[in-house]
Amino acid sequence: MVRLTVDLITKNGPGHNKRRPDETVPQYLSRLTHLYLQEKSIDKLDAIPLCKNLSVLYLYDNFIEKIENLEFAPKLEHLYLQNNQVRRLENLNSLTKLTKLYIGGNCVKVLEGLENIEYLNELQIDNQELPSGEKLIFDPRTLSNLVQSLTVLNISGNNLDTLTEIGSLRNLQDLNASNNLLNDMKEMTILLKCWPHLFKLNLSGNPLCQKNKYRERIIVLAPNIQILDEKEIKELSRQFLQNWKMSKEVYKHRTESNEFHSESLHAELPPINNMNQMPTYVMPEHRRKQLISSGLAKHRSFLSGKAVKASSLNNKTMVEPGSRYGMQPIHVYKNRINHFFTSENNLLLKQQQHPSPNGIHLTPIQRKPTYLHEDFVLSPKD
Repeated sequence: MVRLTVDLITKNGPGHNKRRPDETVPQYLSRLTHLYLQEKSIDKLDAIPLCKNLSVLYLYDNFIEKIENLEFAPKLEHLYLQNNQVRRLENLNSLTKLTKLYIGGNCVKVLEGLENIEYLNELQIDNQELPSGEKLIFDPRTLSNLVQSLTVLNISGNNLDTLTEIGSLRNLQDLNASNNLLNDMKEMTILLKCWPHLFKLNLSGNPLCQKNKYRERIIVLAPNIQILDEKEIKELSRQFLQNWKMSKEVYKHRTESNEFHSESLHAELPPINNMNQMPTYVMPEHRRKQLISSGLAKHRSFLSGKAVKASSLNNKTMVEPGSRYGMQPIHVYKNRINHFFTSENNLLLKQQQHPSPNGIHLTPIQRKPTYLHEDFVLSPKD
């Protein structure tokens, strides 16, 4: 195996940045800003104190098992360690200017060790080699430190079944959570509201994507997203789906309103224990008196304002046309009014003998619901 040493750096410097013949090793190392050491079979890192101006370090596709001895590069901004054998994120707190960390394809179980890195805005920690049945764990202290700075996060392929832990990363703009075990659409609905700046989202390869109208619902829920599952969202499609959502909400509101009025009406009606029994209503006493007084007043007015023609037809008195019933005997007219109230009284008497289970008096008078509050009310049993 190979160690990261000064000799390795001087021998493998890039073509555009090779050591000049008249340049000493310290001079050469001090002016390096980018170091390309990918695919060199490196398994261990040594400190290179002279590389103080190093800002980008490429160490991907090696055999590194432990992150160490990077204190020599306090100005390091980009660190590429993907596809190694790193088991833990450690010894990174000295890299206070680090903005990009690529650690995908390793064996990291916990996202930790980044408590002192305040400017990290891109983190690639995808496809970790985890034991069967385990998933990537997020250290709350690290997440708390990344709330303000992190904008790009790749956590794909880590057996995640929830994203609630990263809901606090409110400045996320690009999130890749593909090839996990996400399956809760309600949770995603809540989380999308936590990421108001998100414009790129990748959830492909999750069971969530198999749900009905998955893509349409995500587009409607997150109007800021421009790219979903590596496919650009066209503005015409977005507008169509937003109109569809509005029409659906209007329909839902109308349905709920109708259900509310229907339930309110049913709440006022007595329960039906016997399907053969028709629920009806009792006329209030004051309304009964009003009808009687009105009927008698009309009858007196009719007798005083209209001439009564006496006629001997089977010894019965007739009234002139103009009454409600036309040419009818007076006693027939009176009998119609009396029969109405007599029938109701008889039914009330019958109900007193055979009361309904709920203690509500019923009469066979049928009216439309809009008029129930005017003429008829529920009368509790005395």
